[in-house]
Amino acid sequence: MDKYNGGSGNYVELLSATIGAGYGPSPSTVGSPYNLEATEAVSAMDAWLTAIATDKTNAPRAQKVTANKPKDLVNACWTVDGKNFADWTVPNATRGKVEKVTDWTKCNQLFPVYTDARVAAGAPLSDDILKCQLKPVDAKDYKAAPTADQLAALKATFADGVCDWTKPGVGQEAKLTTWAIYSDKGRFSGL
Repeated sequence: MDKYNGGSGNYVELLSATIGAGYGPSPSTVGSPYNLEATEAVSAMDAWLTAIATDKTNAPRAQKVTANKPKDLVNACWTVDGKNFADWTVPNATRGKVEKVTDWTKCNQLFPVYTDARVAAGAPLSDDILKCQLKPVDAKDYKAAPTADQLAALKATFADGVCDWTKPGVGQEAKLTTWAIYSDKGRFSGL
């Protein structure tokens, strides 16, 4: 979002502890981290969308979205006794206390983000390349130089080449548009 929009003022991340069996929202998980998160998220989204709809300024729509975000709608996580998992199949007394945490550093520690294979292979963190352009396997691209046998195996496995993450994706436009209005035949314009 920062790359294509110049900011992420319209973004909020909410995380909740898993609760074992019956994780999804249902009457059997009343009071669970997920249900508390979802209830607050829906209420905040309703307030946000209502504020956008009633905003009579001449500001561009994208600016109205960020300007009308509720002040208390911030990145947060819901934990159980400060952990990211609780067994919701046990009786209430032993489940633990659900807590909303707005300290994003603490949330990142409790809910660590792990990379995927594409990022580990050098893809940009923006993860905006759907199909990469290829280049030949080159021993210089590896932190530890592969042996001759390893290099031969790599070249045999990736006979067409490996992703060249320095180039845009195949058919990728120079700039994507997140704030878009779509017309016919897949055409769109940015807001």
